Amino acid sequence: MVSAGIDNYKEGASGILSITDESLDVEIAPFANKRIATVKGTLTNNNTNPISNVCILGRFPSQGNKKIDSTDDLGNTTTFSVSKAISVLGMDTSKIEVYYSEKNRCK
Repeated sequence: MVSAGIDNYKEGASGILSITDESLDVEIAPFANKRIATVKGTLTNNNTNPISNVCILGRFPSQGNKKIDSTDDLGNTTTFSVSKAISVLGMDTSKIEVYYSEKNRCK
């Protein structure tokens, strides 16, 4: 099971967490002060057996993103830059490789 969320995207707003393919529209005031948001993802093994060789393709919510299984636009209007490397918690980091791309349709 995979969940994704974002915190600190807007002053005073609660964080967003999505476990399914649901959508949620939020409004960020035009010309609001710059802020650092945290994008989070969690992978949970619901099986009784251990898993290995897992590949996860994640995308930051940004302008031009399309659905993974179609060419439908997700409607994101945000643009941003990554200010800190992706961090992994609760796993042996020597067994993890993280790749970055500026393409919004990576596969």
